[in-house]
Amino acid sequence: MSEVPDFAQALVRGAAFLGTERAARLLAGWADDEPVAFKTRVLLNGEGILAEPLSPMDGIRIESLPLSSHQFPYFLPRTKGRSLGDYLARMVITIDHLTAPALFHPSNQRQVQASRATAVPDLDAATICTALSLEADTYVDIAFSWTDFGELVAFNKGHDNAIWSVGQQSYRGRSYTNMTITHASHPRGIAMALDDDWTLHITEEELGRTLAALADDQLRVTATRWQSSKNTSASLEDRYIDLRIALESLYLRDFLNENSQEMRFRLAVFGAWHLGAGFADRRTIRKKLRDAYDRASGAVHLGIVENTPENRDLLSDAQALCRRGALRLIADGEPQDWGDLILGADEQTGLS
Repeated sequence: MSEVPDFAQALVRGAAFLGTERAARLLAGWADDEPVAFKTRVLLNGEGILAEPLSPMDGIRIESLPLSSHQFPYFLPRTKGRSLGDYLARMVITIDHLTAPALFHPSNQRQVQASRATAVPDLDAATICTALSLEADTYVDIAFSWTDFGELVAFNKGHDNAIWSVGQQSYRGRSYTNMTITHASHPRGIAMALDDDWTLHITEEELGRTLAALADDQLRVTATRWQSSKNTSASLEDRYIDLRIALESLYLRDFLNENSQEMRFRLAVFGAWHLGAGFADRRTIRKKLRDAYDRASGAVHLGIVENTPENRDLLSDAQALCRRGALRLIADGEPQDWGDLILGADEQTGLS
């Protein structure tokens, strides 16, 4: 809310930076109740680079920053303590917003309403990270975010294009283990080269479907807990516990009041029948899920899981099974009756 003298000064500043014609068009639009448009931009932690930009829903765009700093987009803010190399190849989420009314008299007691100009108004960056993690089979989370007002900053005193978020700020460095990285000098900055193995092949259709599916509370628990289990900075015990909760939410929706041994049995059997292709495959899956559940139980009751190659491999295998199960539920829907599935209902209905 601005006093008249301050508002007049803002208009003069805007006209000086944007030109009188552009400033006048903006003012006329606001007077006609056009909303103010701005963006939230979110820089992500995670490894890998998108094969192409994604727009899974209206008002949402996900892209990877270039491999060369001289190609950085105009909107990237510069922060203290970060070199240009820290931003190379990172993913950025852009969410469009609208705010209205742009102009009003305080005595009218009108409340300014901000909304996301997206197909799913309450969709947030954390949910997008979860969907990206699931589709890319890697851990992705928020590094930091900022509000980008674009050309409208011309009306501000500081003429700064970004207002930093006061929320989550958890910038993490990336591990380049098993990557082929080269840093080359460039007249306008630095450059990086990545192996093709680090390209993330995600389609807009699949990502959009996963985002829509995460509106289901239990599936969202599965996805977010699976995502947490992929966080290599957490302890092995915490990762096993997160995975157990993810699997329980996936396969034991209607059986969470049973005792631990019954839950262990049902989880392993349901998962085996849901994912396995034949007796031998189902037996292998059942054992992996059962063993992973036991490790998680040890973490819960004893507070320890030995950090051995075998336990790390088991965690990875069980994570892959959980992800397969979640993506299959998203694609095919949940069986009407898990007990019928065990009795061979998939063969009768044609479910694969």
